[in-house]
Amino acid sequence: DGLAGHGPIVGASWTEEGLLLASSAGALLRCAGHGPVDGVWPCAQADRFPIPTGAALSAAGLADGLAALVFEHMPRSAVVYKGGAQGEWSPAGEVHVPPSVADNFGGLAFAGPEALLISARSGEVHRRHLAGG
Repeated sequence: DGLAGHGPIVGASWTEEGLLLASSAGALLRCAGHGPVDGVWPCAQADRFPIPTGAALSAAGLADGLAALVFEHMPRSAVVYKGGAQGEWSPAGEVHVPPSVADNFGGLAFAGPEALLISARSGEVHRRHLAGG
């Protein structure tokens, strides 16, 4: 519940508080708890990523305070952002997406704060170290 109007979901992550979702339009949504209650899982927009006007996301990797975003117009790189206490997101780096994955993209996931996993639908997985943690 609460996902309408935000565009397709391009990333998801479990946290201790519940589920984090990212939409193609740049919305960060939080679904509190650990599952639906009476068939409904309420979600609400918690934040918005700083994406350019008219841009759309094709994939997102999420963790508490971290996001890796792949833009539709830049499928060969993932831009890493760190979230601040006031809800602002600051660029923290960029990670190359291998051509074999960019054309067959599966998803993004953080392996702790130090690495980003980039996967292809074929099962290929690349681990990229994030300098500075």
